Amino acid sequence: MNQRTAGLKWIALFEASKGTLALMVAVGLHQVTGATLTHLSEEIVMHLHLNPANFLGGDLIKLSDTVTPTQLTLMALGVGSYAVIRLVEAFGLWHGYTWTEWFSLFSSGVYLPFELVHMWHQISWVGVVIFMINLIIVAYMTRLIYRKHKQKSII
Repeated sequence: MNQRTAGLKWIALFEASKGTLALMVAVGLHQVTGATLTHLSEEIVMHLHLNPANFLGGDLIKLSDTVTPTQLTLMALGVGSYAVIRLVEAFGLWHGYTWTEWFSLFSSGVYLPFELVHMWHQISWVGVVIFMINLIIVAYMTRLIYRKHKQKSII
């Protein structure tokens, strides 16, 4: 396994993990009903030791009361679509399809400006780590695609 293949495999595993997590969330959203969602939000508030009378805990519970079954289905479909995209990207990267290298470059790069704005307003370790991972993927893919293009133009 050469360095190029190893890098693509690591990124493929990362994308597959995001896709798998999103798929689990989509299935969970699909299985939740209105009453279950309210109960689940109350459990989350209690588990996180949030005050239900406070704005964060109370807002979460109130919000869960207003979500309709149609909205839950649409959320599940949206998250499920994201999962499929990530899993297809992971498959393509694992098998070395060139189009997924470009897709990975753009799908990671598109988030960078938004992550910078978010960090500008509220910096956190999680935000910095996510930004750095996406930046590393963009840099790696740019280098990989550039080298492939350069190699083709020499031949």
